[in-house]
Amino acid sequence: MRPASLLPPQIILFILSFLHFLDQSSGAHGLRIPIPLRPRLEVNDLDPALSIPDAYPTIDDGPGVIRLKNDANMYYFAEVTMGDQINSRLLVDTGSADTWMERSPQAPPFGQATNSWIEVDYEDGSIQGDVRTAPLRIGELKVDSQAFIDVTSNHNTFGSPGILGLGPSSLSTIYTTLHDSSVPGSASFPENLFDSDPSVAPYISILLSRSPRSSALTFGTLLPGLEGIFSAPHILLEPETPGVGQQWEIPLDSRGLTVNGVPVPLPRSILPSSTDSGRLTALLDTGFSLNQVPPALAEAIYSPIPGARWDELEEIWRVPCSAEIHVSFSFSGVTYPVHPLDAVMDLDLDDDDEGGAHCAGTFQPFTPEHAHSTDIILGMPFLRNAYLKLSYGSLLSHATEAEDPYVQLLSTAPTAQQMHVEFIAARSTQNVDMVDVADGDVVVGLHTASPGEIWTWRQKVLRNFGVAVFMAVSSGLSWLL
Repeated sequence: MRPASLLPPQIILFILSFLHFLDQSSGAHGLRIPIPLRPRLEVNDLDPALSIPDAYPTIDDGPGVIRLKNDANMYYFAEVTMGDQINSRLLVDTGSADTWMERSPQAPPFGQATNSWIEVDYEDGSIQGDVRTAPLRIGELKVDSQAFIDVTSNHNTFGSPGILGLGPSSLSTIYTTLHDSSVPGSASFPENLFDSDPSVAPYISILLSRSPRSSALTFGTLLPGLEGIFSAPHILLEPETPGVGQQWEIPLDSRGLTVNGVPVPLPRSILPSSTDSGRLTALLDTGFSLNQVPPALAEAIYSPIPGARWDELEEIWRVPCSAEIHVSFSFSGVTYPVHPLDAVMDLDLDDDDEGGAHCAGTFQPFTPEHAHSTDIILGMPFLRNAYLKLSYGSLLSHATEAEDPYVQLLSTAPTAQQMHVEFIAARSTQNVDMVDVADGDVVVGLHTASPGEIWTWRQKVLRNFGVAVFMAVSSGLSWLL
């Protein structure tokens, strides 16, 4: 009979080292999934999604480039200087055109008075105050006279310290009130800038990011590496709606919404001015922290997810944080995916009696207050996945034979597989199986797990194989040789 000999010591040492490596990867910090060719960025304490780096590197201020501050994925602020020394962080907002800033009632006003008092209503609050004018500087750019609303804190229910409105001037309450007067600078800041400085090309671009340092607003220039947006389709704006003004609003394709690869039937537009027999329109609004969609679309996106439910009190879809869904929109025949981390966000929701679903769906259902409002508002969650270029064209008051204003979009979302890997890495405190996303599937795991329990199936197979080999060695099964 054959002798019961053991494996050579070198092979035994290799097997033991291999098993030790596998055990180490299940330590207290959980599974680390390397994401190659992506910069290492800071982690925001509110949402683990912020620990996943974006493809674009850190942005520095430069000619026409203004770095934006990302506040917990809910606000994007630009540093501006009003007058000679008043510095403020203003929310960049393509959905409005007024500029205003808050001050303490005890602080003296500044700038030139216009003897006009204005109130502006937003979807979730209002502001009021005197209209004044002052020089406005942002980065290296400046207008000598910009009309703004001087808002004291007791007249602000909006919840922001101020707004830099980037919409067309016809949206501006200041402009519609003062443009027939002799008050200079009553138009929106971009239009004042382009009209006063012909050397600045009349467009802006915006890149929003989950990273604290990779978001930017540009005037008359593009961010390096994203010049491909020049080749993107020119998407003409929807006609101006009487009583509302011109908006950065564009038509959605007839099959313009898919969830996990499956087209979602779209309702007809509520807008009487819809250019294509009821096709839905979407407002691109950097001032909205969450997207706004018709209730039927929100239900179509979130109701199939196990454990998801509508929260009547919070008026939001509660969704398990481990639910991975892939939502895409298409405009002019081009598809723009939304990262699963931007479709389901950790908003630090309070626990409720039913438990489990502590994250929020970012596509909130809403019914516009007025029938001439808009069908869909694509806010920050969508725009974190598409570089946005807004060309003002004939919107400028001094434009001569200018082309119609238009929008261009360039997808910045990674591949579906990369999004899947990033989602698993960000939500690694829950047991989400590493499975391929098939059409119509919802990737979801509801079992809460410690970080050390999270394994891909490949690791499990390798570990089990290693254990089997080691047990065979210990038993003296020399036939394995």
